[in-house]
Amino acid sequence: MSLPEDKKEPSNVKERVKRKFTIKVKDVQLREQLSKLIRYITLAGCLIAMLVQLKQCFQKLTVPPVTTHTRFHVNDSLWYPALTLCREPPFRKEVLTKYGLAASPRYTSHWRNFPWNEATIEQMYTEATYPANEILLLYGLNGEERKFYMKIQWFTPIFLLGINNLDIQLESAFYFESGMCHTLLPKATTTEAGVDVGYSILVTHSGDQGDNQPSGWHLYVHEPSENWTEHKMQSLGRQEALYVEVGEEIHVRIAVQEFHHMNTGQTRYCVDNVDGGEVRCAERCRWEQKAVDNCVAPWMPGVDLPECDNDNDTIRLIISYLKFDQCTGDCCGCKPSCRFVRYDALPVTRKPFPEPMSQIYVYFTARLVTLMEEKSAYDLSTFIAELGGSLGFLLGLSVLGLLSFFEKCVDLVIMKIPKKSIDTSSP
Repeated sequence: MSLPEDKKEPSNVKERVKRKFTIKVKDVQLREQLSKLIRYITLAGCLIAMLVQLKQCFQKLTVPPVTTHTRFHVNDSLWYPALTLCREPPFRKEVLTKYGLAASPRYTSHWRNFPWNEATIEQMYTEATYPANEILLLYGLNGEERKFYMKIQWFTPIFLLGINNLDIQLESAFYFESGMCHTLLPKATTTEAGVDVGYSILVTHSGDQGDNQPSGWHLYVHEPSENWTEHKMQSLGRQEALYVEVGEEIHVRIAVQEFHHMNTGQTRYCVDNVDGGEVRCAERCRWEQKAVDNCVAPWMPGVDLPECDNDNDTIRLIISYLKFDQCTGDCCGCKPSCRFVRYDALPVTRKPFPEPMSQIYVYFTARLVTLMEEKSAYDLSTFIAELGGSLGFLLGLSVLGLLSFFEKCVDLVIMKIPKKSIDTSSP
């Protein structure tokens, strides 16, 4: 079988040399075409990768990532936390029985026995709870003059004598399950640490006590700018809770952690100053959502609605109040504070004290503050560095290369501009 003509070896030497040279030229051209194709594909891939990196860089420049720095800071002055005291048991049993209620107002079925024509809910809460003068005997802060109540019994009335403390502000409020709670707010800072300049509170447990239940006080330590609330989900992470029994002296050591948030790169928006606190804003919003038939109760202050005056509305209001609420401050439009302070309370000493009183000491042991700050982890200099790194690594460009490229572009533009003929004739 004979070979094709193109496969046959030429007999002439000149033709054989010419054929081999032609094959080599075709091979070189094919290699050059493949090299160009590979270069174009590589250049296109590098351009795509560079554009993706540039997009990410611009996104990080507009919404930069946030990093948290933790450091210890020695404060020249210390703000003490607010202390909220709630008595246990919170209600006078005989008064609740007088109004046809059970041991706690949360038993809704007993509200049908309430004498609506003779009394109001606020009147019942005023009689059934314990005011400050029946709980607080003495309290003070910063080693200054302390306020005390001294009972002098002459014949039948009881006179209350008091001395005001300028470093503490006392506020009392009704709460649904906790009765009347009393909050001590600091009005001045201290430059020292120790038990001598901290809170000193002497309380007494007058009146009836719980049946087969420990009697004492719930002590809540929280930020002064945030109101205390008995709604556990809203107060979660913002307060420390302790229990003080009757006939006990307790020393509580506190430490402070301060957080500073920033708006840049965050999904939420914070503000520098929050009027009344984020907790109070969310609580008021929750009360407005839970108001039934345009009526409220004494434990829901700040809502401009009348008090409920019948058992059906009150029962529905209580059920709605006790029901777990998924709404937080975000859906109410409550802006969180950019500054958040948390106080850690640790009981270090518990020892007996003459009943029915108890002594509470709350103080700092050092002026050391743990400060956590959010800072931007991406700025303009980082953007320029990443931009230069992407251009240099993927495209091999440098500042000199870019200048040379721009100069060639300018030269091409100048060459494209038509030259005007110059009239050299004499006038």
